[in-house]
Amino acid sequence: MRQKGLIRRMLIAVSLGSIVVSLNIATAKEEEGMPQETIAPMAIEPPQSVTSGVLDGKTFVGEIGKQGQQPGDKDEFIFKEGKFRSTACDAYGFGDATYTTSVDENGNTVFEATTTSPTDGQMAWKGVVKADSIEGSALWMREGQEPVSHWIKGQLKP
Repeated sequence: MRQKGLIRRMLIAVSLGSIVVSLNIATAKEEEGMPQETIAPMAIEPPQSVTSGVLDGKTFVGEIGKQGQQPGDKDEFIFKEGKFRSTACDAYGFGDATYTTSVDENGNTVFEATTTSPTDGQMAWKGVVKADSIEGSALWMREGQEPVSHWIKGQLKP
């Protein structure tokens, strides 16, 4: 929710700034005797919206592994009711967590989530869904330890 509010405030600030700049340019042009039609409005393209639930009902079967190591452990990445879950992380007490999505410049769905374990810290997930496949990363953060980077990949479960 905080992220949505921040994005809205940023869009409002950019829009207001554009209006002020346009008015200042218009005033300067008018004072110089230039016709108003020479002033082109500034086009501001808003960022792609951040939403939750877009991937609901999809499960990807694949692997998770430490960066630089192959093969990984079997995993299922589940999107259900606005939540994300990695089955390989169940053994460490990680449950599901709310996820958000956006659309990248290629039209792929980008997701982010942070899962928490009562005993083993947090995992920050970020990935891209391209048609029937998923790829991404997870950063495992535990108190008193260096974060550990992981890769994920999988295919849509039939």
